[in-house]
Amino acid sequence: MLSVYRDFGVVPREGRDDNYNKPGEDPGAYRVVQRGDLVLNKMKTWQGSLGISDHEGIVSPAYFVARPLTDDSPTFLHHLLRSLPLIAEYGARSKGIRPSQWDLPWDEFRNIAVTLPSPATQRAIADYLDRETDRLDSLIEAKKAMVTLLEERRAATIASFVTPPSDDPEWRRLRLRYVLARMVDTEHKTAPFYDDGEFLVVRTNNVSRGRLVIGSGSKFTDAAGYREWTRRGVPEPGDILFTREASAGEACLVPEDLQGCVGQRTVLFKVNRGRILAQYCLWALYGGIARSFIDELSQGSTVPHLNMSDIADIPLWVPDIETQQRIANHLDEATSRIDGMVDAITKQIALLGEHRQAIVTAAVTGQLDIPEAA
Repeated sequence: MLSVYRDFGVVPREGRDDNYNKPGEDPGAYRVVQRGDLVLNKMKTWQGSLGISDHEGIVSPAYFVARPLTDDSPTFLHHLLRSLPLIAEYGARSKGIRPSQWDLPWDEFRNIAVTLPSPATQRAIADYLDRETDRLDSLIEAKKAMVTLLEERRAATIASFVTPPSDDPEWRRLRLRYVLARMVDTEHKTAPFYDDGEFLVVRTNNVSRGRLVIGSGSKFTDAAGYREWTRRGVPEPGDILFTREASAGEACLVPEDLQGCVGQRTVLFKVNRGRILAQYCLWALYGGIARSFIDELSQGSTVPHLNMSDIADIPLWVPDIETQQRIANHLDEATSRIDGMVDAITKQIALLGEHRQAIVTAAVTGQLDIPEAA
């Protein structure tokens, strides 16, 4: 089984934990891929999800598999077809109402014109790009390893503070349902989105590592949409937003200045302030027995998903209010330091990726002077 990734091209599916698409039951319907074949994910070609395969295997029947008709350098073709100008061309030729539904027809792809240098120049450019991309890829992987170590340190820090000392009888093990005043499930449909909407629709991509993230992919609705999506409960400062799918188990506090409603696949927690501090509850959800429970429920799913009864049964260790406050304050500070380092390294990774793409594009379009290709 092979998969096509925007960052890697065609790679073996086995051993990867970031592909939630479930394989079909009939492998006979899959397309055969030989080394040197071009594989396109026609739904994501506009994102750069295509490449020349170094592997033999099979791919989903939803993909296109093409065999080059010439003796051009496979490595050069791989880099050329994944360069920025051609990715922009794929986007322009894709059909669909919105990007998530865009589809590149084969006749549109096959009619794209490309400029090919001589075979000797192709080989020289391919050799140069192999060296440069390998160097940049090694740097990127090293920085990703640093992020992984920091995230492991963060998780261990949280777990150590939300787990009671073995000789402390004051901590109580409670299900989440017993520390919440209400759990507000959202409408099981998509909220109406508007470019000029003033109310944020909080979705799963807005909740990450204990923070509310409002970025370029955020969606907004109007006053009518806000009223419809808050009729079950209005998000108020001190409430908790919790994701039940992709990625399941992320959480954050509702900030003071939020003007928004809770979108699909997100749950609103209103805590029982007499039993638990929202600030402590947030960190307890990220560590110890709660995180183990969430991770176990998420295993084996095509898309990790938590139902409402599962969420209500999440176990937490709960100390007295004074201890909760002390732990929450410490974890706020400790995770903030780690998150700052992760954010800085993540930006470096993004810049290295942009530099890599710029070098590839410049080389395959003849804008970069490569002595061997002269």
